[in-house]
Amino acid sequence: LVTYKITLKSSEKEVLRLLNFCFYILIDHGDSYPFDGPRGTLAHAFAPGEGLGGDTHFDNAEKWTMGMNGFNLFTVAAHEFGHALGLAHSTNPSSLMYPTYKYQHPFSYRLPKDDVKGIQALYGPKEFGSRKPQVSRQPISKLPTQYNPDHCDSKFSFDAVTMLGKELLFFKDRYFWRRQAQLTSHVQPLSITSSFPQLMSNVDAAYEIAERGIAFFFKGPHYWTTQGFHMQGPPRSIADFGFSRNVPHIDAAVYLRDEKKTLFFVEDEFYSYDETKRKMDKDFPKTIEDEFSGINGRIDAAVEVNGKYFLYHMICFIYFFSGPKAYKYDREKEDVVKVVKSSSWVGC
Repeated sequence: LVTYKITLKSSEKEVLRLLNFCFYILIDHGDSYPFDGPRGTLAHAFAPGEGLGGDTHFDNAEKWTMGMNGFNLFTVAAHEFGHALGLAHSTNPSSLMYPTYKYQHPFSYRLPKDDVKGIQALYGPKEFGSRKPQVSRQPISKLPTQYNPDHCDSKFSFDAVTMLGKELLFFKDRYFWRRQAQLTSHVQPLSITSSFPQLMSNVDAAYEIAERGIAFFFKGPHYWTTQGFHMQGPPRSIADFGFSRNVPHIDAAVYLRDEKKTLFFVEDEFYSYDETKRKMDKDFPKTIEDEFSGINGRIDAAVEVNGKYFLYHMICFIYFFSGPKAYKYDREKEDVVKVVKSSSWVGC
C-alpha cells in the first residue's frame, strides 16, 4: 500500500498527476455507489471498519484544484476524511462537516469547535506531554477485559432494540447483546465496533424488514442500512424518510410486518412510514399517549415480536422499552398486558 502526500507546496499539475495516478475513480468503481460525472457528488467516504471502512473516493470527473477555481482538494478531502474517521454531517453552517461545499483556504484554515468536539467525542481529547505512547504488539480484544456492564441494575435501560434474522439485538452505549427471541438465558455484552464498526456507539433506534433482508440503524440525523451484520455503504440523512429539520434524531422505531409500516417515535409523538410507498403517512405525527394506552413516558426502544397462533392467526406484540421498564403491548386489545424489567431481556 503506497501513500502519496499532497502538500501545500505541491503544484496544481503535480496534484492532478497524483490524483490521476492514485485516486483515479471511474463513475462505476465497484463499491455500489457510482459517481455521477462532473459536479453533483464530488466524493464519498466510508466510516471506520473492515473492507471499505475508512476508504475515501474522489470523482475523477471533477476539476480538482488547490485554489478557488473548480473544487478545492483540501476542502473536500478534509470533509471526507472526517467521515472516514466516523464523523457525520453537521447542521452548523460553519462546520467542516456541513454537507454543502464551501471553499476553505488551506493556509489559514482552523478546524471549527463543532468539529473538534465531534472528533474528541469519538477519540478523546489530545493528551499533552512528552511521553510517547506505548504500542502493544498484541491484538486488540473486541471488548475491554475490565468492562462488566451492570445490566442487572434496577435503573438499566436500552438505547435501541431490533430483530436481526432470528436474533434480538439490544444496544446500550458502546455495547450490544445478542439472544434468540424465545430464549431468556444470560447473554454477554459485545462491543458494537466488533460487528458494526461504522456505528461505534450510542445507537438511537433500529428496525429490521425481514422479508427484504435489510435492517436500519439510526444515530443522530443519519441512518445506515445492513444486510445481516454487513453494512451497506455510507450513512444517509433521515430526511430520506420525510423528516423535517426540526427532527434532529429518532428515539425509537418499530416495523409492523402485517401493515408494512414503520413507526418512528420522537419525544412524545410518533410518525407512520409506509414502506411500500416509501413515504410518510398523512395526519402524522400523533401523540403516543393518545394512540397507545398504558404507555407512559418517553420510548427508548421498540420491537415487534411474534406471539402464538390463535385461530390460524399469528398474534404479534410490540415491546416498548421506556427507562428500566418494558411494556408488552397487545395490538388486538390495544392495551398493555404485561410490564417487566428491561434488563430481564438479557437474563436478569
